[in-house]
Amino acid sequence: MTSARSRLRSCFCGPLLAGAVVSPSVALAEEVKAEFSGFASFVAAQTITSDQGGLDDISTDLQLNDFNVLGLRLDVDLMYNLDFTVQIRASGDSYNPAEGASGGKKSAYAPEVDWLYVGYNVTPEIRINVGKTRLPLYIYSDVLDVGYAYQWITPPFAIYGVPSLRSNEGIEFHYTTDLGSDWYSDFSAWYGQSNEQLSELEYADFEMRDAFGAKWAVENDWLTLRATFYTGISDYSDMEVVLNRSNGVDPSVLQSIAGLNFYAASLGLNPLLDQAALADALLWDDVRTDFYGLGTMMDFGTVFIVAEATAIRLDKTAARGNLNSFYVMTGFRVTDDWTISGTYTLDDNNENRDVGKAVGKQLAALKGQSRADDPATVDVNESINGALLNGAVALFEGEVLDAIKEFHVRQKDTFILTARYDFHPNAAFKAEYLMQNVQAYGQSSDSRPQALRLGLDLVF
Repeated sequence: MTSARSRLRSCFCGPLLAGAVVSPSVALAEEVKAEFSGFASFVAAQTITSDQGGLDDISTDLQLNDFNVLGLRLDVDLMYNLDFTVQIRASGDSYNPAEGASGGKKSAYAPEVDWLYVGYNVTPEIRINVGKTRLPLYIYSDVLDVGYAYQWITPPFAIYGVPSLRSNEGIEFHYTTDLGSDWYSDFSAWYGQSNEQLSELEYADFEMRDAFGAKWAVENDWLTLRATFYTGISDYSDMEVVLNRSNGVDPSVLQSIAGLNFYAASLGLNPLLDQAALADALLWDDVRTDFYGLGTMMDFGTVFIVAEATAIRLDKTAARGNLNSFYVMTGFRVTDDWTISGTYTLDDNNENRDVGKAVGKQLAALKGQSRADDPATVDVNESINGALLNGAVALFEGEVLDAIKEFHVRQKDTFILTARYDFHPNAAFKAEYLMQNVQAYGQSSDSRPQALRLGLDLVF
């Protein structure tokens, strides 16, 4: 019986889909060969509890193209240990940014260069890639869009959708070796930058620079263990848009900062807020970001288990708190063609408590703000002015907290039931039921959306 891991190795390790049906090699020059391969997924999805809102990236409306994806890959063997790889990806999701948002318009099925790099094999064990390569943060990073390579229709959102950068533009080092006793080691390290428009952040610009990472995986016939670390300086440009957002009636957060300081000056008070300090705490700008990941795959033949856990640590921003996520999936091979599985995921997002306390302390100190040298300007109507000032402070505090809460869900528990039918050597049909419990900041009760998805995955 063919295992999922064996199927993964045979289809997707090395040149993508090398074990699948590919077109014949094309001679580009003497002894230079090219090989084409590809993949596609077609998905229908919709929540079945419209009163509970969406479920991660699944809408309350029927989605027939948002999860569709097509990928084409070209591997060119330039001989003498040198090769070239490019992968083009087109997805069916689209997005039109709100006015003033930094993210660009995303058209459905607009092609984008996913991979573009040159590789050189220094030795049979050591390889160096230069260019745009996939970030190996997760177990399924290399086959992230290849639905045929894994059990689900898409990998668990708790891990793979927490703003997840796809690529690194820079240099990558690989070292693989045989450890003996049927154990193998795969180590990689990389340095570079990434600037992408992430769907999880409404296609706003997200930049990671001066970034370094390392991954180490060891495996034998039935067990794989891996660990990942990634760090860099990140910027999320659209957070400033959120703080400038107004509903046409109430002012935005940054407008309120300026308004409060102007109001205080009219009362003869010192500036109520250090605008630069507060903006520095709220904005996602030059933030040290650390990623930690652990993963395992266990294949016992009929039963297989896959689990991953990640932690993201952000320094000095209340825009996003620390993110802790994990999932565990247990699968059962009913026959050679039918596989069923159950997955539990947890997404636990904590506010940055140090920054939150600092912001709260500054807000609380507004009422005790010292007066200017000449207090006579406010003594005449002190009680009236005090009431107005306290009301303005309360309004501003609510706006700040609302802006922060917009980026926070306290905890999400998700259950996923998946059935897979391999009806063809190069195609699989999948059906999936998802149920979620969402605890959000600022909400008195939890929401419990449910959803269904159907998918067809191909490799060629």
